[in-house]
Amino acid sequence: MYQRYFLIILLIAGIGTTYASSNPDCRKYIHSVSALYDIQDLISENYYEYSWGSLESNMIKFNFCREVTGTCGSDHNATAAAFYYDSTGCHKLTRSAIPQMNPLDIHDASAGLILNYTAASSSDQSISYKYSVEIKCHHHQTFTIENVDFHKRASPDSHSNQTVYELKLVAVAKEGCPVRIHHQFFEFMLRFRLIFFIFGGLIGFTQAFWGLKMFRLTLLLSGFQIFFIIISFVLFSYALEGAGITTQLAYGFVAVASGVLGAFVLVRHDRASIFLMSIWFGVVVSFLLYNAIFVHLGFGMVHLYAMMSLFGVVGGLLCFFLWGHLFIISTAITGAYIAIRSLSLIIPRYMFPNEFDLALEVTYNGQAELPWVFYLYFVLISGVAVLGIRYQYNHKRAVVSSKEEDEEIPGSSYSNLSA
Repeated sequence: MYQRYFLIILLIAGIGTTYASSNPDCRKYIHSVSALYDIQDLISENYYEYSWGSLESNMIKFNFCREVTGTCGSDHNATAAAFYYDSTGCHKLTRSAIPQMNPLDIHDASAGLILNYTAASSSDQSISYKYSVEIKCHHHQTFTIENVDFHKRASPDSHSNQTVYELKLVAVAKEGCPVRIHHQFFEFMLRFRLIFFIFGGLIGFTQAFWGLKMFRLTLLLSGFQIFFIIISFVLFSYALEGAGITTQLAYGFVAVASGVLGAFVLVRHDRASIFLMSIWFGVVVSFLLYNAIFVHLGFGMVHLYAMMSLFGVVGGLLCFFLWGHLFIISTAITGAYIAIRSLSLIIPRYMFPNEFDLALEVTYNGQAELPWVFYLYFVLISGVAVLGIRYQYNHKRAVVSSKEEDEEIPGSSYSNLSA
């Protein structure tokens, strides 16, 4: 009966280990939210040029990763941006064309991004440069420069006579929009966090403490939870780019409907439900271990997907051998994870860190800074899980000792679990 499920999981494992490879050449991320963007397409041209003013020779020549030809005499083919002025003048603006990337608005991931370039050392010690590019989100427009702000001012250091040239390009492009935005579901949860706070908390604590006692309800809630998360992840990650709130609500309704349908299908098949619950248990364990240990070892997106696949397969296999024990342990741990993570939504500044954002940041930046609040949540999840396991085992012992006949049909999975 389980062979076909196992083959499906092995296929997922194979896909998971090869998915999400990336080329970090043109990216430098310093915040998890910045891992939403991809500027790879910005290097499709050899370089960009922008002229302004009454003199056509006032021109900026720049790129993001590749070489910029003819930059400032001896720096021919150097990887840097340059400012050409008058007829012969030229100033090198950056040390390299690889910028630091930050969101334009830390509170709005879809606002766009800003690229800050490291200033080049000038032969003229009385001159310095600040150079940046702001890219606003525009889903259907090619890279277009809207404005150039060029300011000359005295250095803020009162003890120097240095002149500071501040150069900022303001552009619109699809590269200023988030890509593969699984983070959109995270933002959707934040927008309706009170709903997720209430229902996530109720579902999580019910599973953690009354998973065995309310056997059929647990199967129903677990089936809903698994299908809702999978459908939401797929829809919000790959089909929602740039969609407004109406479309998001429609997708949310589809995810809820899919969860309800999946729950009522699985609740009629005990063993298949518990098998999927065991896989979900393995995935949750991989999330917790990734944040607690492996993010510090430089494990990126490919490693996270590999861990999810491996632990999911192991969870599914353990279901064959530790039927009764795994049901209690899995409902306690996954319930605690869902409950605490849902409760954290009520404090956006100290939310449970997103595993996928951390993995992307490691992939693109080589490291990620795990917020300290994760360890607090990890302790809370562990505590709730331990209490849930004890409570459910006490219930199981009470049922066995009293030899009471439960209301489930003889020979059901619940009867086997409680024996």
